[in-house]
Amino acid sequence: MYLMIEAWTPKPAWLALTEAERADYVTGVGEGVAALAAQGVSPLGWGLVDEASRGIDHTAFAVWECGSREGCDALRAAIAAAGWYDYFDQVDFGGEAGPPDAVLRHHIALAAA
Repeated sequence: MYLMIEAWTPKPAWLALTEAERADYVTGVGEGVAALAAQGVSPLGWGLVDEASRGIDHTAFAVWECGSREGCDALRAAIAAAGWYDYFDQVDFGGEAGPPDAVLRHHIALAAA
């Protein structure tokens, strides 16, 4: 399972739009999400970051099943093409998800710096 997680906060450019302009933009985002399904990319969920979260200073997040690295690359390209980064400060990360022991074995095997 190849996942991508993104977190974002609206920029002043988003806040400067009217509600009608925001609604039009969001309609386009919905259409883009639907188009990504043909490439094996689907949202597992979107949410608002809660106050107990650590290490991130963003407002919202999404978790995506991308199917592969290529799927995540397609998602990132679609996000950029939609002008999302003009309106939102975003971080994202992704990778192959699996059982915890694979990651923990990696951490055990790390060499000291």
